[in-house]
Amino acid sequence: WTGAVQAIDEARDPKYGEKDRVLYWLDKGAVLHSARDYHGSDAVLDQAELRIEELYTKSLSQAAGTVLVNDATQDYAGEPQERALLYVLRALNYAYEHKPDEAVVEARKVTAFLEGYGDRVQMKTYRDDGFAHLLSAMLFEDAGRYDDARISREAAQRAYALYARDYGCPVPQFGLSGRAAGEGELVVLHYNGKVPLRGSKSTSVPIGRKKTVREMARSGDDEDQAQLPIALPRIVDQPYAIRGATVEAAGRSAPTVLVEPIAAITVKALEDELPAIKARAVARAYAKGGAYQAADSAGTSRFVKGAGLSAAGAFEQADTRGWATLPAEIRMARVSLPAGVHDVRIAYRDASGAVALEETLKGVQITAGFRTYVHVRTAK
Repeated sequence: WTGAVQAIDEARDPKYGEKDRVLYWLDKGAVLHSARDYHGSDAVLDQAELRIEELYTKSLSQAAGTVLVNDATQDYAGEPQERALLYVLRALNYAYEHKPDEAVVEARKVTAFLEGYGDRVQMKTYRDDGFAHLLSAMLFEDAGRYDDARISREAAQRAYALYARDYGCPVPQFGLSGRAAGEGELVVLHYNGKVPLRGSKSTSVPIGRKKTVREMARSGDDEDQAQLPIALPRIVDQPYAIRGATVEAAGRSAPTVLVEPIAAITVKALEDELPAIKARAVARAYAKGGAYQAADSAGTSRFVKGAGLSAAGAFEQADTRGWATLPAEIRMARVSLPAGVHDVRIAYRDASGAVALEETLKGVQITAGFRTYVHVRTAK
């Protein structure tokens, strides 16, 4: 983890730059979170949150420039699902440190964000977050805010109904049977896999008027219409073999359950955005194509026109930015355990159900009547 943080810090200016400062903070914050440096993670994510709020409240002046140049010219403000996960990670930073009141503050933030966001974007697939509501319900319960917890549980049920339809992730079922006297609850969050990245693919759109056969024969040009290159983002999968885990402690066990399909949300979000991204790219192509049409009308040589098209296409780049240090999915196991100190064994399983990897969390403290949150991370 130290090496990962160092690599991100070294890339702060040459790779991220000023317009991708939010992305730098998001990437670093998630790595510090996985490294269990919760204070450091929260400080970095706080900077990301403040900058995102600033960018969202700015005028749309930057957005206008994307029609003439490309989408990557804007300051990165995070995708909606990334913004929700920012609040989730901040809430978990406090939950892991046994600070329920501070965790509830972040739970309220994500709830307010999702309510406002869902009202605005009814046409998009991602418009609510099941895991954010589920976690909020648990954190509200931990803090004794039971009415808030009930509201969040109901919101989670509605959101997971959409998850089942859109991502194949049904309402999580944990099989808990109420805590007995002298028992507490262990909540294990398994951050699994690596989120898909965005790559770039090239295509082209026709510009100018179509030439007749006679015009092509006279000019010796076999292209009936000029083509201008455009670039569009595409999904780049990062395969992983671990498909789940079993949590065992004090003679009790529970499987992890999928609670947040980050990879599926990421893929579907790009599918939803692609028509608008392509429309902007085509608009830029046609704007640049005006120069070609002027050259065509003036009888400019084929070489000069081709050079102009190549130069125009060279400035076309797909926006491939995204929060790259997220897992592909978040899984959860919940186990009622006697109060005391326990060693917790995690058995990670592949697609066949065979154990591919094991680890033991030593000395996990369980307190009667309370939840203890821990997390593990796999990327294989």
